[in-house]
Amino acid sequence: MSKRRKQFLRTDAGNAEIFAEASRDDLRFDHKRKRWLRWQGHRWSVDFVEFAIRRAVGIARYRAQVANRLKGEEKEKEIAWALASESRAHLDAMIYLARSKDPVADSGEGWDSDPMLLGVANGVVDLRSGKVRSGQPSDKITLHTNINFDRTASCPRWFLFLSEVFGGDEAVIEYVQRAVGYCLSGDVREQCLFLLYGIGANGKSTLLRILLDLFGTYGFNLPFSAFELKARSAIPNDIAAIAGKRLVTAIETSESAQLNEARIKALTGGDEITARHLYHDFFTFSPAAKFWLAVNHLPEVGDDSPGFWRRIRLIPFLQRFDDKTADKDLFAKLKAEASGILNWAIQGCLKWQERGLGMPPAVQEGSDAYRQESDPLVDFIEECCDVSPSASVPVAELWQARQVWESENPGRTMDRLTFSRRLEARGFKKVRHGHKRTWTWLGIGLKGNGGGTHPGPWVRPLRTDADVNSSIVVS
Repeated sequence: MSKRRKQFLRTDAGNAEIFAEASRDDLRFDHKRKRWLRWQGHRWSVDFVEFAIRRAVGIARYRAQVANRLKGEEKEKEIAWALASESRAHLDAMIYLARSKDPVADSGEGWDSDPMLLGVANGVVDLRSGKVRSGQPSDKITLHTNINFDRTASCPRWFLFLSEVFGGDEAVIEYVQRAVGYCLSGDVREQCLFLLYGIGANGKSTLLRILLDLFGTYGFNLPFSAFELKARSAIPNDIAAIAGKRLVTAIETSESAQLNEARIKALTGGDEITARHLYHDFFTFSPAAKFWLAVNHLPEVGDDSPGFWRRIRLIPFLQRFDDKTADKDLFAKLKAEASGILNWAIQGCLKWQERGLGMPPAVQEGSDAYRQESDPLVDFIEECCDVSPSASVPVAELWQARQVWESENPGRTMDRLTFSRRLEARGFKKVRHGHKRTWTWLGIGLKGNGGGTHPGPWVRPLRTDADVNSSIVVS
Protein backbone atom coordinates (compact mmCIF):
# COMPACT_ATOMS: atom_id res chain seq x y z
CA MET A 1 0.00 0.00 0.00
CA SER A 2 1.42 3.38 -0.94
CA LYS A 3 2.30 5.96 1.72
CA ARG A 4 -0.31 8.34 0.32
CA ARG A 5 -2.96 5.64 0.23
CA LYS A 6 -2.15 4.59 3.82
CA GLN A 7 -2.16 8.15 5.08
CA PHE A 8 -5.62 8.91 3.72
CA LEU A 9 -7.28 5.60 4.59
CA ARG A 10 -10.88 6.34 5.59
CA THR A 11 -10.74 4.54 8.93
CA ASP A 12 -10.11 5.44 12.55
CA ALA A 13 -6.65 3.89 12.17
CA GLY A 14 -6.01 6.10 9.15
CA ASN A 15 -7.00 9.17 11.12
CA ALA A 16 -4.72 8.04 13.96
CA GLU A 17 -1.73 7.79 11.62
CA ILE A 18 -2.30 11.33 10.37
CA PHE A 19 -2.65 12.45 14.02
CA ALA A 20 0.64 10.78 14.99
CA GLU A 21 2.54 12.32 12.08
CA ALA A 22 1.11 15.78 12.78
CA SER A 23 2.09 15.40 16.45
CA ARG A 24 5.67 14.30 15.81
CA ASP A 25 7.19 17.40 17.40
CA ASP A 26 4.77 18.37 20.14
CA LEU A 27 2.74 15.47 21.60
CA ARG A 28 3.64 12.27 23.41
CA PHE A 29 1.53 9.68 25.19
CA ASP A 30 3.14 8.35 28.36
CA HIS A 31 1.92 4.75 28.63
CA LYS A 32 3.31 4.29 32.13
CA ARG A 33 1.18 7.05 33.64
CA LYS A 34 -1.54 7.13 31.00
CA ARG A 35 -1.17 10.82 30.19
CA TRP A 36 -0.71 13.08 27.18
CA LEU A 37 2.29 15.43 27.24
CA ARG A 38 2.66 18.55 25.14
CA TRP A 39 5.91 20.32 24.22
CA GLN A 40 5.85 23.95 25.33
CA GLY A 41 9.05 25.77 24.54
CA HIS A 42 11.52 24.36 27.08
CA ARG A 43 9.71 21.39 28.58
CA TRP A 44 6.89 18.90 28.21
CA SER A 45 3.76 19.60 30.22
CA VAL A 46 0.78 17.42 31.08
CA ASP A 47 -2.05 18.12 28.63
CA PHE A 48 -4.62 19.27 31.16
CA VAL A 49 -6.41 21.44 28.56
CA GLU A 50 -6.94 18.44 26.26
CA PHE A 51 -4.93 19.81 23.37
CA ALA A 52 -4.99 16.27 21.97
CA ILE A 53 -8.75 16.60 21.38
CA ARG A 54 -8.28 19.88 19.55
CA ARG A 55 -5.59 18.24 17.46
CA ALA A 56 -8.01 15.41 16.58
CA VAL A 57 -10.70 17.89 15.52
CA GLY A 58 -8.08 19.63 13.42
CA ILE A 59 -7.23 16.34 11.69
CA ALA A 60 -10.89 15.77 10.80
CA ARG A 61 -11.13 19.26 9.32
CA TYR A 62 -7.84 18.81 7.53
CA ARG A 63 -9.36 15.80 5.81
CA ALA A 64 -12.26 17.98 4.67
CA GLN A 65 -9.77 20.43 3.16
CA VAL A 66 -8.02 17.60 1.34
CA ALA A 67 -11.39 16.39 0.05
CA ASN A 68 -11.94 19.71 -1.70
CA ARG A 69 -8.94 18.94 -3.90
CA LEU A 70 -10.52 15.73 -5.09
CA LYS A 71 -13.22 15.22 -7.69
CA GLY A 72 -16.33 13.16 -8.22
CA GLU A 73 -17.17 10.18 -6.07
CA GLU A 74 -13.83 10.23 -4.21
CA LYS A 75 -14.52 13.79 -3.12
CA GLU A 76 -17.97 12.90 -1.82
CA LYS A 77 -16.65 9.89 0.12
CA GLU A 78 -13.81 11.91 1.62
CA ILE A 79 -16.11 14.74 2.69
CA ALA A 80 -18.53 12.25 4.22
CA TRP A 81 -15.70 10.61 6.18
CA ALA A 82 -14.30 13.97 7.27
CA LEU A 83 -17.68 14.99 8.66
CA ALA A 84 -18.15 11.64 10.36
CA SER A 85 -14.67 11.93 11.88
CA GLU A 86 -15.81 14.92 13.96
CA SER A 87 -18.21 12.76 15.95
CA ARG A 88 -17.32 11.97 19.56
CA ALA A 89 -16.93 8.27 18.79
CA HIS A 90 -14.51 8.78 15.88
CA LEU A 91 -12.52 11.48 17.72
CA ASP A 92 -12.12 9.18 20.74
CA ALA A 93 -11.09 6.31 18.48
CA MET A 94 -8.54 8.47 16.65
CA ILE A 95 -6.93 9.63 19.90
CA TYR A 96 -6.98 6.15 21.43
CA LEU A 97 -5.34 4.50 18.41
CA ALA A 98 -2.78 7.30 18.04
CA ARG A 99 -1.47 6.52 21.54
CA SER A 100 0.25 3.39 20.22
CA LYS A 101 1.75 4.87 17.05
CA ASP A 102 5.25 6.21 16.52
CA PRO A 103 6.47 8.80 17.24
CA VAL A 104 3.67 9.63 19.68
CA ALA A 105 3.84 6.43 21.74
CA ASP A 106 6.22 6.61 24.70
CA SER A 107 6.97 3.84 27.18
CA GLY A 108 6.97 6.28 30.07
CA GLU A 109 10.60 5.62 30.94
CA GLY A 110 13.15 8.41 31.14
CA TRP A 111 10.92 11.34 32.02
CA ASP A 112 12.72 13.74 34.39
CA SER A 113 15.40 11.08 34.78
CA ASP A 114 18.58 13.17 34.52
CA PRO A 115 19.21 14.12 38.16
CA MET A 116 21.43 17.04 37.23
CA LEU A 117 19.06 18.86 34.88
CA LEU A 118 16.68 21.42 36.36
CA GLY A 119 13.78 22.86 34.40
CA VAL A 120 13.32 26.62 34.90
CA ALA A 121 10.85 29.02 33.31
CA ASN A 122 13.27 30.18 30.62
CA GLY A 123 15.26 27.03 29.92
CA VAL A 124 17.15 24.20 31.57
CA VAL A 125 19.93 24.56 34.14
CA ASP A 126 22.71 21.99 34.04
CA LEU A 127 23.47 21.64 37.74
CA ARG A 128 26.90 20.20 36.98
CA SER A 129 28.01 23.61 35.74
CA GLY A 130 25.31 25.97 36.97
CA LYS A 131 24.72 27.21 33.42
CA VAL A 132 21.40 27.61 31.63
CA ARG A 133 20.53 26.53 28.09
CA SER A 134 17.43 26.07 25.96
CA GLY A 135 15.36 23.02 26.73
CA GLN A 136 15.23 20.21 24.17
CA PRO A 137 12.45 17.65 23.65
CA SER A 138 15.06 14.92 24.16
CA ASP A 139 15.65 16.20 27.73
CA LYS A 140 12.24 14.69 28.58
CA ILE A 141 11.69 17.26 31.30
CA THR A 142 8.15 17.79 32.59
CA LEU A 143 8.84 19.54 35.90
CA HIS A 144 10.01 23.10 36.43
CA THR A 145 10.66 25.76 39.05
CA ASN A 146 8.44 28.30 37.27
CA ILE A 147 11.12 30.90 38.05
CA ASN A 148 13.30 32.63 35.49
CA PHE A 149 17.01 31.99 35.72
CA ASP A 150 18.76 35.37 35.96
CA ARG A 151 22.42 35.16 36.86
CA THR A 152 22.42 38.86 37.89
CA ALA A 153 19.57 38.50 40.42
CA SER A 154 20.36 38.94 44.12
CA CYS A 155 18.49 38.22 47.36
CA PRO A 156 19.57 40.54 50.22
CA ARG A 157 16.39 40.03 52.26
CA TRP A 158 16.85 36.26 52.00
CA PHE A 159 20.36 36.51 53.43
CA LEU A 160 19.04 38.66 56.27
CA PHE A 161 16.24 36.17 56.91
CA LEU A 162 18.69 33.27 57.19
CA SER A 163 20.89 35.25 59.56
CA GLU A 164 17.87 36.10 61.71
CA VAL A 165 16.45 32.59 62.02
CA PHE A 166 19.82 30.90 62.61
CA GLY A 167 21.18 33.54 64.94
CA GLY A 168 24.07 34.39 62.64
CA ASP A 169 25.47 30.83 62.73
CA GLU A 170 27.34 30.86 59.41
CA ALA A 171 28.08 27.14 59.58
CA VAL A 172 24.36 26.32 59.71
CA ILE A 173 23.53 28.87 57.01
CA GLU A 174 26.17 27.36 54.71
CA TYR A 175 24.82 23.90 55.50
CA VAL A 176 21.26 24.90 54.62
CA GLN A 177 22.52 26.33 51.32
CA ARG A 178 24.24 23.04 50.45
CA ALA A 179 21.18 21.07 51.58
CA VAL A 180 18.79 23.12 49.43
CA GLY A 181 21.23 22.90 46.51
CA TYR A 182 21.41 19.14 46.93
CA CYS A 183 17.61 19.05 46.82
CA LEU A 184 17.58 20.83 43.45
CA SER A 185 19.10 17.66 42.03
CA GLY A 186 17.41 14.30 41.65
CA ASP A 187 20.32 12.66 43.45
CA VAL A 188 19.51 10.88 46.73
CA ARG A 189 22.96 9.62 47.70
CA GLU A 190 22.90 11.39 51.09
CA GLN A 191 19.94 9.25 52.22
CA CYS A 192 18.81 11.73 54.84
CA LEU A 193 15.77 13.51 56.22
CA PHE A 194 15.90 17.14 57.35
CA LEU A 195 14.04 17.77 60.60
CA LEU A 196 13.41 21.46 61.33
CA TYR A 197 12.89 21.73 65.08
CA GLY A 198 12.00 24.67 67.26
CA ILE A 199 9.09 25.83 69.41
CA GLY A 200 6.88 28.69 68.30
CA ALA A 201 7.29 31.34 65.62
CA ASN A 202 10.88 30.92 64.52
CA GLY A 203 10.96 30.88 60.72
CA LYS A 204 10.48 27.16 60.00
CA SER A 205 7.21 27.52 58.15
CA THR A 206 8.38 30.57 56.22
CA LEU A 207 11.48 28.72 55.08
CA LEU A 208 9.43 25.77 53.84
CA ARG A 209 6.91 28.02 52.08
CA ILE A 210 9.70 29.77 50.21
CA LEU A 211 11.32 26.46 49.27
CA LEU A 212 8.02 25.09 47.94
CA ASP A 213 7.54 28.27 45.92
CA LEU A 214 11.11 28.03 44.64
CA PHE A 215 10.84 24.38 43.61
CA GLY A 216 7.58 24.79 41.70
CA THR A 217 6.38 21.44 40.37
CA TYR A 218 9.54 19.78 41.71
CA GLY A 219 8.11 20.35 45.20
CA PHE A 220 5.20 18.83 47.08
CA ASN A 221 3.67 19.17 50.53
CA LEU A 222 2.52 15.94 52.19
CA PRO A 223 0.34 15.67 55.28
CA PHE A 224 2.52 14.87 58.29
CA SER A 225 0.49 11.71 58.81
CA ALA A 226 2.32 10.19 55.83
CA PHE A 227 5.37 9.93 58.10
CA GLU A 228 3.57 8.80 61.25
CA LEU A 229 3.13 5.32 62.62
CA LYS A 230 -0.61 4.89 62.25
CA ALA A 231 -2.75 1.86 61.55
CA ARG A 232 -4.57 3.58 58.70
CA SER A 233 -1.94 5.35 56.68
CA ALA A 234 -2.55 4.81 52.99
CA ILE A 235 0.98 4.81 51.69
CA PRO A 236 0.06 3.90 48.09
CA ASN A 237 -2.07 7.04 47.65
CA ASP A 238 0.03 9.36 49.80
CA ILE A 239 3.36 8.40 48.36
CA ALA A 240 2.31 8.10 44.71
CA ALA A 241 2.14 11.90 44.62
CA ILE A 242 5.89 12.29 45.23
CA ALA A 243 7.02 10.38 42.14
CA GLY A 244 9.50 12.61 40.34
CA LYS A 245 9.46 15.28 43.05
CA ARG A 246 12.75 16.52 44.47
CA LEU A 247 11.57 18.35 47.60
CA VAL A 248 8.79 17.13 49.89
CA THR A 249 7.72 19.06 52.97
CA ALA A 250 5.45 18.27 55.90
CA ILE A 251 4.44 20.25 58.97
CA GLU A 252 3.63 18.61 62.29
CA THR A 253 0.03 18.93 63.40
CA SER A 254 0.03 17.06 66.73
CA GLU A 255 2.19 16.82 69.84
CA SER A 256 2.13 13.03 70.08
CA ALA A 257 3.42 11.98 66.68
CA GLN A 258 5.46 8.80 66.37
CA LEU A 259 7.57 8.43 63.25
CA ASN A 260 7.10 5.47 60.95
CA GLU A 261 10.76 4.50 60.86
CA ALA A 262 10.34 1.72 58.30
CA ARG A 263 8.64 4.08 55.86
CA ILE A 264 11.27 6.78 56.32
CA LYS A 265 14.03 4.27 55.63
CA ALA A 266 12.20 3.09 52.52
CA LEU A 267 11.64 6.62 51.21
CA THR A 268 15.22 7.76 51.81
CA GLY A 269 16.99 4.53 50.90
CA GLY A 270 17.20 5.05 47.15
CA ASP A 271 15.41 1.80 46.32
CA GLU A 272 12.30 1.42 44.20
CA ILE A 273 8.92 1.62 45.92
CA THR A 274 5.45 0.75 44.71
CA ALA A 275 2.48 3.09 45.00
CA ARG A 276 -0.65 4.08 43.16
CA HIS A 277 -2.86 7.07 42.56
CA LEU A 278 -6.49 6.77 43.61
CA TYR A 279 -8.42 4.56 41.19
CA HIS A 280 -5.27 3.80 39.20
CA ASP A 281 -2.99 0.78 38.94
CA PHE A 282 0.10 0.33 41.08
CA PHE A 283 3.38 1.55 39.62
CA THR A 284 7.00 1.40 40.71
CA PHE A 285 9.41 4.33 40.94
CA SER A 286 12.67 5.34 42.58
CA PRO A 287 12.09 8.38 44.81
CA ALA A 288 14.16 11.45 43.97
CA ALA A 289 12.66 13.43 46.85
CA LYS A 290 14.45 14.86 49.83
CA PHE A 291 12.22 15.34 52.87
CA TRP A 292 11.94 18.43 55.08
CA LEU A 293 9.75 18.02 58.18
CA ALA A 294 8.96 20.97 60.45
CA VAL A 295 8.07 20.17 64.06
CA ASN A 296 7.42 22.05 67.29
CA HIS A 297 7.72 18.80 69.26
CA LEU A 298 10.19 16.06 68.49
CA PRO A 299 8.30 12.96 67.29
CA GLU A 300 8.73 9.72 69.17
CA VAL A 301 11.08 7.19 67.61
CA GLY A 302 11.03 3.49 68.41
CA ASP A 303 13.97 2.50 66.21
CA ASP A 304 17.41 2.93 67.74
CA SER A 305 19.29 1.30 64.86
CA PRO A 306 22.17 3.13 63.18
CA GLY A 307 20.37 2.53 59.89
CA PHE A 308 17.63 4.92 60.95
CA TRP A 309 19.54 7.52 62.93
CA ARG A 310 22.19 8.12 60.30
CA ARG A 311 19.38 9.55 58.17
CA ILE A 312 18.25 12.21 60.64
CA ARG A 313 19.56 15.78 60.22
CA LEU A 314 18.07 17.94 62.95
CA ILE A 315 18.33 21.63 62.06
CA PRO A 316 17.67 23.72 65.20
CA PHE A 317 15.56 26.88 65.04
CA LEU A 318 16.40 28.60 68.31
CA GLN A 319 15.17 32.15 67.69
CA ARG A 320 11.71 33.45 68.57
CA PHE A 321 9.82 36.21 66.78
CA ASP A 322 6.78 37.71 68.47
CA ASP A 323 4.06 39.74 66.81
CA LYS A 324 5.89 42.97 67.52
CA THR A 325 9.14 41.93 65.84
CA ALA A 326 7.69 39.80 63.03
CA ASP A 327 7.77 41.23 59.50
CA LYS A 328 4.19 40.86 58.26
CA ASP A 329 5.29 41.28 54.64
CA LEU A 330 8.24 38.91 54.88
CA PHE A 331 6.92 36.20 52.58
CA ALA A 332 6.05 38.69 49.84
CA LYS A 333 9.49 40.29 50.12
CA LEU A 334 11.24 36.93 49.88
CA LYS A 335 9.04 35.77 47.02
CA ALA A 336 10.06 38.90 45.09
CA GLU A 337 13.67 37.68 45.33
CA ALA A 338 12.87 34.28 43.80
CA SER A 339 15.41 34.48 40.97
CA GLY A 340 18.11 35.53 43.43
CA ILE A 341 17.21 32.69 45.81
CA LEU A 342 17.39 30.30 42.85
CA ASN A 343 20.95 31.53 42.17
CA TRP A 344 21.78 30.98 45.86
CA ALA A 345 20.39 27.43 45.67
CA ILE A 346 22.28 26.62 42.47
CA GLN A 347 25.49 27.81 44.12
CA GLY A 348 24.61 25.53 47.02
CA CYS A 349 24.32 22.62 44.60
CA LEU A 350 27.78 23.36 43.21
CA LYS A 351 29.17 23.55 46.77
CA TRP A 352 27.50 20.24 47.63
CA GLN A 353 29.08 18.57 44.60
CA GLU A 354 32.48 19.98 45.58
CA ARG A 355 32.44 19.39 49.35
CA GLY A 356 29.58 17.06 50.12
CA LEU A 357 26.78 17.81 52.55
CA GLY A 358 28.68 17.44 55.80
CA MET A 359 27.18 18.43 59.12
CA PRO A 360 27.93 21.56 61.19
CA PRO A 361 28.29 21.27 64.98
CA ALA A 362 24.77 22.57 65.71
CA VAL A 363 23.16 19.98 63.43
CA GLN A 364 25.39 17.15 64.68
CA GLU A 365 24.74 18.01 68.31
CA GLY A 366 21.01 18.40 67.75
CA SER A 367 20.77 15.08 65.93
CA ASP A 368 22.80 13.28 68.60
CA ALA A 369 20.69 14.78 71.40
CA TYR A 370 17.49 13.71 69.65
CA ARG A 371 18.76 10.17 69.37
CA GLN A 372 19.80 10.13 73.00
CA GLU A 373 16.41 11.40 74.14
CA SER A 374 14.58 8.92 71.92
CA ASP A 375 16.47 5.84 73.10
CA PRO A 376 13.96 3.79 75.12
CA LEU A 377 16.79 2.34 77.22
CA VAL A 378 18.48 5.60 78.20
CA ASP A 379 16.47 6.35 81.34
CA PHE A 380 16.48 2.74 82.52
CA ILE A 381 20.25 2.41 82.10
CA GLU A 382 20.95 5.78 83.74
CA GLU A 383 18.71 5.03 86.72
CA CYS A 384 19.37 1.34 87.26
CA CYS A 385 22.58 0.22 85.59
CA ASP A 386 26.34 0.53 85.65
CA VAL A 387 28.11 0.37 82.31
CA SER A 388 31.77 -0.65 82.31
CA PRO A 389 33.98 -3.31 80.70
CA SER A 390 34.06 -5.29 83.97
CA ALA A 391 30.31 -5.20 84.65
CA SER A 392 28.03 -8.20 84.17
CA VAL A 393 24.57 -9.35 85.14
CA PRO A 394 22.52 -12.49 84.48
CA VAL A 395 20.12 -12.03 81.60
CA ALA A 396 17.09 -13.01 83.70
CA GLU A 397 17.96 -10.56 86.48
CA LEU A 398 18.39 -7.61 84.14
CA TRP A 399 15.07 -8.38 82.47
CA GLN A 400 13.33 -8.60 85.85
CA ALA A 401 14.86 -5.26 86.83
CA ARG A 402 13.51 -3.81 83.62
CA GLN A 403 10.02 -5.10 84.47
CA VAL A 404 10.17 -3.44 87.90
CA TRP A 405 11.25 -0.19 86.25
CA GLU A 406 8.41 -0.41 83.70
CA SER A 407 5.87 -0.89 86.50
CA GLU A 408 6.97 2.49 87.86
CA ASN A 409 7.11 4.13 84.41
CA PRO A 410 3.79 3.51 82.62
CA GLY A 411 3.87 3.66 78.85
CA ARG A 412 7.53 2.67 78.61
CA THR A 413 7.09 -1.06 78.04
CA MET A 414 8.84 -3.37 75.59
CA ASP A 415 8.85 -7.12 75.16
CA ARG A 416 11.79 -9.29 76.19
CA LEU A 417 13.02 -9.93 72.66
CA THR A 418 13.05 -6.22 71.82
CA PHE A 419 14.84 -5.48 75.10
CA SER A 420 17.52 -8.02 74.23
CA ARG A 421 17.95 -6.76 70.69
CA ARG A 422 18.30 -3.16 71.84
CA LEU A 423 20.98 -4.13 74.33
CA GLU A 424 22.87 -5.99 71.62
CA ALA A 425 22.54 -2.98 69.32
CA ARG A 426 24.29 -0.95 72.03
CA GLY A 427 27.22 -3.35 71.94
CA PHE A 428 26.52 -5.45 75.02
CA LYS A 429 27.29 -9.14 74.60
CA LYS A 430 25.33 -12.11 75.90
CA VAL A 431 27.38 -15.19 76.87
CA ARG A 432 27.16 -18.27 79.07
CA HIS A 433 29.09 -17.51 82.25
CA GLY A 434 30.26 -19.29 85.38
CA HIS A 435 30.13 -22.92 86.42
CA LYS A 436 26.34 -22.96 86.00
CA ARG A 437 26.69 -21.67 82.45
CA THR A 438 24.17 -18.93 83.16
CA TRP A 439 23.29 -16.58 80.30
CA THR A 440 24.90 -13.29 81.26
CA TRP A 441 25.19 -9.77 79.87
CA LEU A 442 28.73 -8.42 79.70
CA GLY A 443 29.54 -4.72 79.93
CA ILE A 444 26.46 -3.84 81.94
CA GLY A 445 25.44 -4.50 85.55
CA LEU A 446 22.93 -3.31 88.11
CA LYS A 447 23.67 -0.35 90.37
CA GLY A 448 24.60 -1.10 93.94
CA ASN A 449 26.34 -4.43 93.34
CA GLY A 450 29.73 -3.31 92.08
CA GLY A 451 28.95 -4.57 88.62
CA GLY A 452 28.39 -8.11 89.88
CA THR A 453 25.41 -10.40 89.55
CA HIS A 454 23.51 -9.60 92.74
CA PRO A 455 20.64 -7.15 93.03
CA GLY A 456 21.14 -3.58 94.10
CA PRO A 457 19.34 -2.22 97.15
CA TRP A 458 16.94 -0.07 95.09
CA VAL A 459 14.83 -2.90 93.66
CA ARG A 460 11.89 -4.62 95.21
CA PRO A 461 10.58 -8.11 94.37
CA LEU A 462 8.39 -8.54 91.32
CA ARG A 463 5.80 -11.16 92.26
CA THR A 464 3.58 -13.12 89.93
CA ASP A 465 1.06 -15.91 90.41
CA ALA A 466 3.62 -18.35 89.10
CA ASP A 467 6.36 -17.11 91.40
CA VAL A 468 5.26 -16.91 95.03
CA ASN A 469 8.57 -17.68 96.68
CA SER A 470 9.03 -14.64 98.93
CA SER A 471 12.71 -15.42 99.35
CA ILE A 472 13.43 -14.52 95.72
CA VAL A 473 15.03 -11.12 95.38
CA VAL A 474 14.57 -9.58 91.96
CA SER A 475 17.17 -7.31 90.44
